[in-house]
Amino acid sequence: MEWFCQCAVNGCGHRRSLRGTGTVFSASGFWGTVGNGALAGAGTGGVTALLNGDNFLKGLATGAVIGGAVAAVSYTVNYYAQGYNKTNYKTASSEIKSNDTPTYDINISRDTMQNDIDIMRSKNFTLSEMDQFGVGKDTLGYGGFDGYIYPGDGSKVYAYTTPKNFWTGKSDIVYAPITAQNKKLLAATMVHETGHAYSQKIGLLDVQLKSDSSEHLGMAKLEHLYADRNFVTPTERLNSGFYWRPSVISRLYNNLDQISRSIVDNAYNKLMPVFNRFMFYTK
Repeated sequence: MEWFCQCAVNGCGHRRSLRGTGTVFSASGFWGTVGNGALAGAGTGGVTALLNGDNFLKGLATGAVIGGAVAAVSYTVNYYAQGYNKTNYKTASSEIKSNDTPTYDINISRDTMQNDIDIMRSKNFTLSEMDQFGVGKDTLGYGGFDGYIYPGDGSKVYAYTTPKNFWTGKSDIVYAPITAQNKKLLAATMVHETGHAYSQKIGLLDVQLKSDSSEHLGMAKLEHLYADRNFVTPTERLNSGFYWRPSVISRLYNNLDQISRSIVDNAYNKLMPVFNRFMFYTK
């Protein structure tokens, strides 16, 4: 495909403590799941104790322990069953057939490149969006002499998204130096990899199709939505090499059975909040 795939509230003390509890248990990942399980278990245990004439506080405590334990087991089983410990998306340059090759300057410092990544993120994504989309950190990776990252599997990549972290439920995105030095490439890569992070966070169903996966086909359509929002002309898309031709997308989609189409449609709709945005940056 494409160069993208393989690509404080004040108030009284009581209300403030309740809000703090809500903040903790609304968090994603292991502890958020356990916390919500404990709350649900405590409620059930308390009600059961009242109905049975038992000690209410003891019922709350017992229910919380059981609820938290069940949630912990369920989360752990699901995490490994879904393969979140193994999933790794990367943007492989070997897939790019482009007339617009990015440039790399070995003399630009790592601090400068990391700063450019941080600015790109902070100007275009709020902290709440970072949490919503399951993005942990954006970091600069270590590249070869040409600025690409070599993961050791024979490919050279512009960026990759790490597996969803067991404890936090978030994924980190690692960028190659050559990506950090090219703002247009960095913006598009950040959006694409954020899409993969969000997919991992929500456990988006991704099935293998004849030519690619349902997630990638949905994202291929979304990349044109992104291009429209960012004034990327059809000619630029064709020359860049990282946008699928609309005719190819339509052909692949139309050749799918109804169930496969619905899965692609679901990926498109779920990931739209990531792609439907204008990315601001200065050259």
